[in-house]
Amino acid sequence: MTNLNTPAPGTATSVPGGAAPAAADTAAALQTVLAAMAHLTMPSSTPTPSAPPAPTASPAIAAPAPAAPAPAPVTPPVPAGLRTQGPWLAGWLYLVVPPQHLQHIAEPTYDNPDDAPRWYSINKGRYVGVTTNNGLALNAVSGVSGSKKHRSQVAALAAFNQMLDYGMVAVLV
Repeated sequence: MTNLNTPAPGTATSVPGGAAPAAADTAAALQTVLAAMAHLTMPSSTPTPSAPPAPTASPAIAAPAPAAPAPAPVTPPVPAGLRTQGPWLAGWLYLVVPPQHLQHIAEPTYDNPDDAPRWYSINKGRYVGVTTNNGLALNAVSGVSGSKKHRSQVAALAAFNQMLDYGMVAVLV
């Protein structure tokens, strides 16, 4: 490295007459020093990357991040055999009050009327409808008097539909 305080070989150390060196001489000397130092590099503790980093887009130009999808609405699962919509038929149990009368379904014929299953009209309970399953009827009306046993599907449907007409069918939570 060149020391700026020592003159370069072959140059005068003083200007005749004791005057300071001209500004042009100082500028020329500085350019000479800078040209000599141009090939020098400072040691670095981190390696120089082989390729320049990719340019990043400015925030104003960057594409918007995709929005997170909206969470799906959570609906409780409907227990097997229970419905929340039509068709509105006997033999099904509903978690909502039917908007219309329940309709008759085909059932087997029995030689002895005592062999026919009993039908239960459930007009107030955890679910409502007309069924032949005594266990479901008891479960639906546990703690509520909202079920009645009938000898036939026709009688059970008539009772349920009449209560529906009176506005006395309710699903209790």
